[in-house]
Amino acid sequence: MNTFERKNNDDDPSRADLDALVAALALPDEQLLAALAPLVDLDAFYTFWAVEGLIGHWDGYQSNRNNFWIYFDPANDGRLRFLPWGIDALFENGNPFVGQTGQAPVISPRALLARRLYLHPTTRPLFLARVQLLLDTIWNEAALQAEIERMETLLAPYSGNIDAFLDPVRSWITNRRAFVSGQIGGGGVAWTTPLDPPACLALVGTTSGSFNTTYGATGAGTMALTLNGSPVTFGSVSSQASTAGALASVRVTGIQSSFLYAQSALVSLHPALMTPVTLPLGGALVPFVQTPIIVPGQIIRLLVNGSITFSSAGTTPGAPVVGTFSGDVGEFVPLP
Repeated sequence: MNTFERKNNDDDPSRADLDALVAALALPDEQLLAALAPLVDLDAFYTFWAVEGLIGHWDGYQSNRNNFWIYFDPANDGRLRFLPWGIDALFENGNPFVGQTGQAPVISPRALLARRLYLHPTTRPLFLARVQLLLDTIWNEAALQAEIERMETLLAPYSGNIDAFLDPVRSWITNRRAFVSGQIGGGGVAWTTPLDPPACLALVGTTSGSFNTTYGATGAGTMALTLNGSPVTFGSVSSQASTAGALASVRVTGIQSSFLYAQSALVSLHPALMTPVTLPLGGALVPFVQTPIIVPGQIIRLLVNGSITFSSAGTTPGAPVVGTFSGDVGEFVPLP
């Protein structure tokens, strides 16, 4: 709860509204709804939650506890409303941090309020009915495809042909109705995933490196890495530049001298950005992955507060891809 940052009423240090919500969410099912009713606009929340699921917003509240604001609205008896934010991961696959592949699930209640309501026998049907209502009245494949075409027409003179990027989105939209119906039919898919422990992104190290390869091939690289205050030594480092779906990617991989793990920095970006340029790096699209070689336990960290510089770059086969990268390494760790 202490990770919530106040955005108004800065002179009021009280968190009584959040404290009351936390207390309500700890109650058993038979007391839950009566306790939530004066605290949360549940009808509005069902719509917010259903829209997240419908558009596959895996990096939102229900699936990743991210990209949302909350507002205790004085014009609504002080009840909490959710406001969407940072809607930049939708119409695509599910949450990569929990191994979701394929279309983003409609039902992924990893956040506590969504979890309690989905597992409650009274409120699960209300949520499923709201998804169905939006599917019947709001979801419009033809309108979405027309908007993609409109935007493509605006961008084409500057971006060139971007069908490789847009076609997966078009296909996702075309197939979404059937996928959603399968998820919400028959009382909704089962949800047995345990609640995640509270966590925050902590800076656990720093890294820098270089890559010298050609597009579509494997070449040379360097990597310096410090994790939790200790330097990591590498027996070998390589780099690759290739196509990953609709994106271009650069991967620098170091094999630790112990041969226990490989450490990989993966940068994915629009092919049009693969030119001599310096770009900022950070967040979910720049994973820094520790992959086991002879022991179990992959760890997905993030490269944050960083940058990548291309001195040479291109996406035609054999084009030189040369440059450097650096940044902090972040890892989600349990709150103390």
